[in-house]
Amino acid sequence: MHKTQLGMHLVWDRERTLALYIGGGVCSCLLPHGSPMVRTGPAVLAPFRLDNAVLMASVDHSADALRRALRTIPDFPKPGIQFQDITPLLADPNLLARAADVLAAPFADSGITQVVGIESRGFILAPLIARQLDAGFVPVRKEGKLPHDTIATSYELEYGTDTVEVHADALDADDCVLIHDDVIATGGTAAATAHLVAQTDAALAGFSFLIALTDLNGRDALPADAPVHTVLPVAGA
Repeated sequence: MHKTQLGMHLVWDRERTLALYIGGGVCSCLLPHGSPMVRTGPAVLAPFRLDNAVLMASVDHSADALRRALRTIPDFPKPGIQFQDITPLLADPNLLARAADVLAAPFADSGITQVVGIESRGFILAPLIARQLDAGFVPVRKEGKLPHDTIATSYELEYGTDTVEVHADALDADDCVLIHDDVIATGGTAAATAHLVAQTDAALAGFSFLIALTDLNGRDALPADAPVHTVLPVAGA
């Protein structure tokens, strides 16, 4: 839900129906799956469908607001790194909601059943994206962090290797998966996560990243046929 300068509240559901609410009081509307949704406002004034152009224009507008909330921390966690701090964005309820909206929007019609979040900052927004898509959330964690039987895959780092795992029963062939992380840098962890998904026989619908460090060309590490949605490309980080 987003509040405009006119004081209206805008809400869109999975079917991209937009409802307008104004003022105080409580209003309830039914979403397509029959679950009640309570929002501020005395009445639904004008429900109507958004076409893709209108929806993506809203995504672009939200991206501008999100970019302004980023805070660059020089030389963190080591010299030469321009760290993109998203905590100011997360602390603002409106921006937090916008971030979930714009990360989910391109996949609204993809039939996503599970959003896979990558440890650790991918855990922050992935459940919110899952809620937007009426999907579940599945964590991918570093080796030894999950309590049940796991599937694992290893990938190369600049010096050595790392391993990520997912619960063996978390996904199956009936699932359609969106992979999310807050940042894509070299793409190694996201590519390893895609390999995990492939081992479960689930379908990979694509990737959704809040930030892409474009100088590192992480997109090249990901499956060429998988859609990749990035909200905030950042150069020189």
